[in-house]
Amino acid sequence: MPMALLSGMPTIMQAQLISINPLKNNFVSFSFESNLESGFWDSYENLWWSSKNRSPFQAPAYLSSLASQFPDGLAAFKMIKRNRLLGAVLFRKQEDVYHLLSDVRSDHNYFIIHETCSDCEIREFYQNLFRHLRKLRSQVFLKNIPSWTRDVDILLHEVKHSRMIRYLSKQKVCMVLNVNEPEEVSKFLLESGDIRERERKLIRHQKPVFEIFTGEEYLDDWLEGYYALHRQRWNSTDTPSKYNDKEQRDMMRRAILSWIDDGIIVRFSIRIGAHRIAYAVCLLHGKTLIHHTTAFDIAYKKYSPGRVLLLTMARWMKEHGFVVLDFGEGGESYKKNLTNQILPLYNILLSPPEKVGFIIKARLMNDIKNVIQHFGLAGYTKKVLTYIKTSS
Repeated sequence: MPMALLSGMPTIMQAQLISINPLKNNFVSFSFESNLESGFWDSYENLWWSSKNRSPFQAPAYLSSLASQFPDGLAAFKMIKRNRLLGAVLFRKQEDVYHLLSDVRSDHNYFIIHETCSDCEIREFYQNLFRHLRKLRSQVFLKNIPSWTRDVDILLHEVKHSRMIRYLSKQKVCMVLNVNEPEEVSKFLLESGDIRERERKLIRHQKPVFEIFTGEEYLDDWLEGYYALHRQRWNSTDTPSKYNDKEQRDMMRRAILSWIDDGIIVRFSIRIGAHRIAYAVCLLHGKTLIHHTTAFDIAYKKYSPGRVLLLTMARWMKEHGFVVLDFGEGGESYKKNLTNQILPLYNILLSPPEKVGFIIKARLMNDIKNVIQHFGLAGYTKKVLTYIKTSS
């Protein structure tokens, strides 16, 4: 499809391409902009609702909140046809690397494209995205890209033909429980161990209350309890809780409020008296419940409150017709008996030739990770990689 570069553009960040479709005689424009025009978020919200991948990590209120928190280096790539936004991706530039804006807090990241777009239009979207990124001569890190989307083959093809140095890794995974009927979630979990017996003992000995919140109910108190248990669990390890940092606590609160605005969050918890002993923040994506983040009181470890809480989630899923329980990024061993599918996540790194060190370093870190795991030292992976990064 022929492309013509618009003339008279003062900077590359304002560069815009126009594509003419000879069959439909429609103009399609592509732009990479550092300043979002007024009305962008209204257009983006309409696009998100009209896309097949209505991921909570790319939801409008959530991304808008992140954009206000990280205005420096913010950029948007857009595809527009007949004055309608048909595709978009938000970036945050940090130390000469373009990251997906949603990477601030996400398990997997989608590109938001209108559901009516043809394969040809999707191909144009990715062709022009990488054309613009190549002209910017910056490094690019596309993290946790799902391998199971409609357009992933087109994306990977255009990455291969981007004329940039590239590195693609499939080391990260997403583990899920995928069933045919909602009631099968509970059946599967009950077969994976003694969860039901733990629940019975907890009920018999502690008289717990199983809580489900979809709005701002008790939010501040709920979050303070979550932070406290997270710090209790991780502060004595080599990777202390990030919620020691007030900025991280505030960021979490803003994320939850944004997901409440988008109507895509459910909070689960177990309360004994006035004290909550288990927390889970779950996000909605179609008929998938994403088990995004959790914390539990180690003083109640014998009851396995985190696992017991899964049964409350399973009952909620049955009631609302959900058939996939997604445990998010990571292949931790505890997820093995709770899931029946392992789905790869792609990490895609791109670089201009003069900045190839970015790619070399990424490959080296992955090779080191493989060696650590090969020798059965997976539990030390994070500690070793953190040491290497801070020492370099």
